[in-house]
Amino acid sequence: QHHNAHLPRSVQAQAARLVLQANLAYGESNSNGLSYVQRLKARFECREYLDQALALEPENAAALGLLGRVEMDDGQLEKAHVLFNASLNSQPGQSQQYCNLGYWALKSERP
Repeated sequence: QHHNAHLPRSVQAQAARLVLQANLAYGESNSNGLSYVQRLKARFECREYLDQALALEPENAAALGLLGRVEMDDGQLEKAHVLFNASLNSQPGQSQQYCNLGYWALKSERP
């Protein structure tokens, strides 16, 4: 996140903690061991953590990329595409975002 060098380390650390929490919630939201309601609650928590992280650090590449996954899972393909590209603009060369764009391309295929 070279674009965010102007942010205090404490802000970057807090944003990083929120992204970690969002990742855990995202994992739970995709867990077959949880009920549908529990998975929905985890998805909501994931979005909340990401919103908080991006409020602190708007160009946080990991947060942008994960929010793109959430949007893609929810069928919001255009939002997902914008977020994956924003993540790459913030931190070029992330293999995860290229994978996400690959998934996005597969989901965007029209039958």
